[in-house]
Amino acid sequence: TIFLDITERKRAEEKLRESEERYRTLFAQNSLPMLLIDPADGAIVDASGSAAGYYGWDLPTLRQMKILEINTLSREAVLAKLDLASTGQQRQFDFRHRLANGDVRDVEVFSGRVAMNGRSLPLSTVVDVTERKRAEEEARRMALMVDNAPNSITVHDFDGRFLYANQRTFD
Repeated sequence: TIFLDITERKRAEEKLRESEERYRTLFAQNSLPMLLIDPADGAIVDASGSAAGYYGWDLPTLRQMKILEINTLSREAVLAKLDLASTGQQRQFDFRHRLANGDVRDVEVFSGRVAMNGRSLPLSTVVDVTERKRAEEEARRMALMVDNAPNSITVHDFDGRFLYANQRTFD
């Protein structure tokens, strides 16, 4: 009779199961869209339920797509950015992403790396910044109008301290 002590193997299997469960929980329950992407070809390896809701495709469809179908950059540019993300050289990106309904949205993508099947894959969290960018652009246009106004324009606080004066004020 031969007895093998498999205690260590069981502990390792339990740790692996716990790690996979923790990843799955964090991924599935995150309110922000998350995509796990293969940097070699841009294939979407996995997508969170939030990503499906945001982009407008169901999960099985998203998992059959490539990020090239969502990102509006050229294939070469997307693959170059994926390389930066997968090697950890860059962690934050500004992109324009296309939704299932054809709308294009401005997004900030924050990438980390996840080890899977012996490879390091970029795990991207997507934040829609379309409205913020529109507000920033509107503020820039308003500032340009004020700066180029034919009349003097000044802004001061309730104590009478000047906060802003356009160029016309000093002409």
